[in-house]
This record gives sequence, structure tokens and C-alpha cells, in this order.
Amino acid sequence: MATLAIDLLGKNLRNPVLNASGTLGYGREIEPLWPIDTLGAYVTKGLSLKPHHGNPPPRIWEEGTGILNSIGLQNIGVERFFDECFPLFKKRKTPIIVNFFGFTDDEYIRCAEAIRPDPLIVALEINLSCPNVKKGGICMGKEAQGVFSIIKAVKAITKIPLIAKLTPEVTDIVQIASAAVEAGADGLTLLNTMPGAAIEVKSRRLAFRGGFSGPALKPIALKAVTDVSRAVSVPGDRIRRHHELCGCP
Repeated sequence: MATLAIDLLGKNLRNPVLNASGTLGYGREIEPLWPIDTLGAYVTKGLSLKPHHGNPPPRIWEEGTGILNSIGLQNIGVERFFDECFPLFKKRKTPIIVNFFGFTDDEYIRCAEAIRPDPLIVALEINLSCPNVKKGGICMGKEAQGVFSIIKAVKAITKIPLIAKLTPEVTDIVQIASAAVEAGADGLTLLNTMPGAAIEVKSRRLAFRGGFSGPALKPIALKAVTDVSRAVSVPGDRIRRHHELCGCP
């Protein structure tokens, strides 16, 4: 009988369908539409060590072929997520990928350290599109050296597989992806939103700025995936290719 089941970083998923981080809240919000166990795995909204209030409204702006958002990474924090939200995933036996972030190197490390291994946790997804406060608001994901150092540090304190979520706001995405894998990343997520803005025509002023997502971003993401997959081999991919070459099941 045909099956959609896949192996991802050593975990068996019922299908390869995963949501993008932040699109389904904490899981319970989507339940009136369809149960979370429809997914192969659920990717959490970005979590920080402590709850974060995010940006003031407005936070969403519809723009042509997509949406601009400026949520500001609002979240309830790691501790509350596992106390209040994770039991639903345990009940439904639905694997999760925990997206997390920090505003400094130390916050990234402490946040990852606070996430304890569980059979349902497939991986941690490190969001590298956050501004680094200690570097004047520069997104650390734009610099290969910054990506390498933070992934190296996080890998040293957790046994959970680590996926690097990369920003498209770079000159050479292959260079950044290579740095992530060299530092020990077990997988890559491509891409995060593109920076964008909206103009209010009548007043001739900048009305909104934030991350742009939607159908218009798909060709950009596909090119990034193509370029990176041709140049970089993540650990799981290397294992798969070895199995194919040696005829292993």
C-alpha cells in the first residue's frame, strides 16, 4: 500500500506536510478548521526564553500578491508553550519542530538549553533572521561568521537536531548555508520572509514595513533551494545519498 510517511532526522512522520513557523499560532487556533494531527509535523511559532510583547498594531498589511507582516515575534515563551500548548501535541501524538530565537547570542543559547529532548521533538529550528541587539540591530543571519558561531554554540549545548532557518536578505545564500552546515546544522529551512514596504498613495507616505510572504515569494525560495541543494549537502542528505549509492534499504 502506498504511504506518504517519511523519515526526517531520525523521526518517522506520517507525511511530508509541515507548516511554516508562525502561520498556525500554537496549534490550538487551527483546530476548528482541521486537526493538527493532519500534519506530518507542526512547526511552532517562534519562541524566546521569556515572553515577548512584539510590535504595536497595525501588524498585517495586504499587498497585491502577498501579505506584509510586522508581528515583532510576539510569543508566550518556551516555558508557557511546553506547559500550556505541548500537551495537545502529546495527546494527538503529533511531532513538532521548535522554532526559537534570541536577541543576543546568549539568549539563543539559553533558549535552546531550556528546550528539553522529548520523543515528539523532531528538531529545533533556529531563526537567524532576528536583529542582534549587541550588533546595533544587524541581523546575524546576514553574516557567514555570525551564522557559524551561533550554530556552533547552540550545537554544543543540545542533543536535539538543529535546523537553520535562513534569511533571504543576503548577497550569497550558498555561502551562508555552507557556514551553517559547517558549524553543525543538521538541516536548512529556506526561506524566511523578504523585507518589504507599502505606500499610502493619497498621503504619499510610507504606510507599513515588514516581512513579505505569499505566492510572489515562491520563485525566489525555489531558486534558493536549487542553488543551495546543488552546492551544500546536509548530514541527512549525505546519509540518504550513501544509501542510494550502496543499495542499502
